[in-house]
Amino acid sequence: MIILLLSAKLEKYVKDSANEYIKYILDLELTKEKLPRKLLIEIIQNEIDKVQSIKLEKYISNQQYIERAKVLSLIWDAHYKLRKLDENEFAISISNNGTTAFNDVYKKIGFPDLISNMEDFSQETSIRGFVTQTAYSISDTINKVINLRNQIIHTDATPSITENEIGLYIVIIHEFVMKVDAILSSSIVELSVT
Repeated sequence: MIILLLSAKLEKYVKDSANEYIKYILDLELTKEKLPRKLLIEIIQNEIDKVQSIKLEKYISNQQYIERAKVLSLIWDAHYKLRKLDENEFAISISNNGTTAFNDVYKKIGFPDLISNMEDFSQETSIRGFVTQTAYSISDTINKVINLRNQIIHTDATPSITENEIGLYIVIIHEFVMKVDAILSSSIVELSVT
């Protein structure tokens, strides 16, 4: 049960952190020069994908889509301010694919390498005066928790997990959350000041 709860909370955090970040960015009404380059590319790519999925003829004849198309001004107009972009354009859903899905979420808001560039979690253990340092991959740990969740739900598995393992998963996922919060918060502060 703890694995299911931990997995659900983790997925909710990833979705909520990305949605809150994009909301702050849109509220800043940034110009092309002030937008993070990777986010700028994602915004434009999102609109191009929309044009392709709707078909150009329908897109240019519908007032709602014509209004949406203003975001493409970011390509050529250095003074165009990103505003009134529907936050739902960045609506994020997670399909329980572990860090692959999480990477997709953070890529969509301009952080394609957020998880792959994350340092391992390091834990120090002391036994009878001997200190050992053990590193755990945050990405691998998240994938392990998601895989355990999938096994429990889809194959009715009852994996043998110790209390210490669960405690370690909780600590590592907390570390992941703290690191993501720091990265997104730092970006918001930096963009707010410029």
